[in-house]
Amino acid sequence: MTTLQSTFNPLFVGEQIKELIPQRSPIMMVDTLYESTSEEAITGLTIKEDNLFCKNGKFTEPGLIEHIAQSASAFAGYQARIEGKPAPIGYIGEIKKFHLISFPKTGSSLTTHIKVMGIVGNVTLLQAETTCKNETVCTTGLKIAIEDGNGSKASNISTVEHNSSKYFDLLAQKQESDGEIVSTVKLNPNCEVYRGHFPNDPVCPGVCNLNMLRECIEHYTNTKLTISDIKQCRYTALITPIKHSVLYFKASVSPMEDGFSVQGTVYNETETFIDIKLTLCKTNV
Repeated sequence: MTTLQSTFNPLFVGEQIKELIPQRSPIMMVDTLYESTSEEAITGLTIKEDNLFCKNGKFTEPGLIEHIAQSASAFAGYQARIEGKPAPIGYIGEIKKFHLISFPKTGSSLTTHIKVMGIVGNVTLLQAETTCKNETVCTTGLKIAIEDGNGSKASNISTVEHNSSKYFDLLAQKQESDGEIVSTVKLNPNCEVYRGHFPNDPVCPGVCNLNMLRECIEHYTNTKLTISDIKQCRYTALITPIKHSVLYFKASVSPMEDGFSVQGTVYNETETFIDIKLTLCKTNV
């Protein structure tokens, strides 16, 4: 897939990347923009031990997806900069055909190549491949909805102390008569993750919702699991940590040889936020 090549003289690196993306610590998942044209880009990330998505010395699948999404954000920010515009805010609209091959280790460096496959209105369709030490670790397709960066919104949680790393709690779980599992989750608006995504307008990261679903299924099956494949994950509305503090994760869970096939929905009393079809595999991570 790669046509561009990463160089020793990146366009943006380290703290400079903040000029291109709206995310801030602790959920900054891209630290380098190597190259960019109007249709593709190469980005990077050095995986630090204290990374939010590291577990037992491995960089897990939500981190890989967020890294790719923020790579798209850096690409969009760079294009906006060329046009003399402020960096836009991007939201994941859909994850399609995500495939996990391996977990990169902490201390290693990722290189991601993203390519624009099409643009419809404010939605950009991307294909991405992430490698580590020249070996592919995951591939995916994404739809990113772009919102221009003009103006800023007042933070909904500006008076809250951000002193917690726990972004949700599992309150209850039940099996319905049709066999589907319903998990009740409460978001923790104090969590520093929401401060970083985004500082002026906190939104629950889409990959955190995926992680919540995985943990709910882990709890129900008493099995350690990882997201190996996402057939499709459609985000139909934004989730904010105060307005949508209580969520329901409803899932049909079908056993497979090495894990579970899951079809699920995330919703509250008034609307549906996410529709998901994915595969969870047993893991030691």
